[in-house]
Amino acid sequence: MTAQHPKPRKNSETIQEIDVQLIQEPLILLHPDETPASLHELADSIKAQGLINPIVVRKTGNTYQLIAGYRRWKAARTFGIPKLKARVLDYDDTQAFLATISENVHRLESDPLQEAQVFQKLTTEHDLTEVQIAEKFGKTRQYVQNRLNLLKLPQKLHPLIKEGRLSLGAASQLYRLEDPQTQMLAAGDMLDRNMNIKEAEAFITSVLEWARIQQETPSPEVIHQAAIEVRFTCDYCDKRHPYAQLSRVPMCKNCEKILTYLFQKDKFDHPERYTQTQPETQPTPTTTETRRPPGMKIT
Repeated sequence: MTAQHPKPRKNSETIQEIDVQLIQEPLILLHPDETPASLHELADSIKAQGLINPIVVRKTGNTYQLIAGYRRWKAARTFGIPKLKARVLDYDDTQAFLATISENVHRLESDPLQEAQVFQKLTTEHDLTEVQIAEKFGKTRQYVQNRLNLLKLPQKLHPLIKEGRLSLGAASQLYRLEDPQTQMLAAGDMLDRNMNIKEAEAFITSVLEWARIQQETPSPEVIHQAAIEVRFTCDYCDKRHPYAQLSRVPMCKNCEKILTYLFQKDKFDHPERYTQTQPETQPTPTTTETRRPPGMKIT
């Protein structure tokens, strides 16, 4: 993900030595907790060699607000470095917010929920539309919408998403259920069955279909029944049927039965295609017996 870095106004950038106590935290913190040892090491380096790359700030009244260089500022403030060299830019709130994100964009890529929170701040606090956010971050509008939909899910699901136990593809389908209790129930079935996005989409569609039949909020029994007999539009016959899989290929149960029969028939008619080569150390059987699948008639 690449965010467009806003440009300051002409003749608005200066380089100054600034008292670290006058510098406030950035509009958004995208840093993990820093250990005292790592900050101490960085402070020693700054004391010994000076600050090679200035931090970036903007003027806010009688103080300054940090835009880039959080670790260097934190180390200086914690371990007694009185002043830091800084680039002072003339940025408004939105420009400062986007610049901070641009400097730390790699951290967002590994945390979809934090990325979603950034997108939400841009829409609620900085009046950017989903299309504008997509353009600034080089993403599609659907990508932005999917991230924002993660924030509509119950808080209890957030750790599962962050840890990767609930895939983003599966989680993006849960918001279609709207009811938090139903989302929790469906998420449990997704985890139990380790569903991919195709399976999750078919499962949620099935839940909604069963709920429509019941004309009420899906109960645990309806969720369970929907998970047992998921219905979706088959990619092979283009009809709505109970969901099945053959070698991890999604299809309806009717197509699964047909393809399974054809596979077994081909295996019966052409056993040589399915005979594994025997190791040379093993004797070759003197007789072979081809068994036909149960219930299959020879024609």
